Amino acid sequence: MVIALLSVLISSIALVGIATSLLLQARQLRASQVQASAASQVQLMKFALDNTASAMALIGDEDPEIFAKEVVLNWHISHLLMSYNNKTLSEAHLRRLMRGLFAAEDSRSWWARVRPSYDDDATSRRERRFFSIVDAEFQHASKTDHVQCEEGPARKVPDLPTC
Repeated sequence: MVIALLSVLISSIALVGIATSLLLQARQLRASQVQASAASQVQLMKFALDNTASAMALIGDEDPEIFAKEVVLNWHISHLLMSYNNKTLSEAHLRRLMRGLFAAEDSRSWWARVRPSYDDDATSRRERRFFSIVDAEFQHASKTDHVQCEEGPARKVPDLPTC
């Protein structure tokens, strides 16, 4: 009887070990896939910046300066998303960075246009949280800029452009 219980205990421990090993392998595979995807995106963005005319023709853009700004904005947000997902960027720091980014009208215009794709791409809980933080800071910057424009420069808001 004792031998049977000991055998079941050893088998159970071995089974838990195998399950843990499979879970860790799945996580490692996912991390490798994310890393490969990020490296591919970096290469694509580098190509777009090095071959602006070709890249612009693909998406129907006509202004090289705006195109370059938008590529860099996308690159920056992608980097922040990856850092936030890896838990190397805190929520407070992300909010601070977004406030600075959305102080510029170009950044707000770009986000207003691309936000649906970032929303659609947010598949994990952490990615949805990232999107909600970024979008909340965008909404706040847009609202604050709008209030400032209505009331004139007498009510200056720090780090936001004047109307």
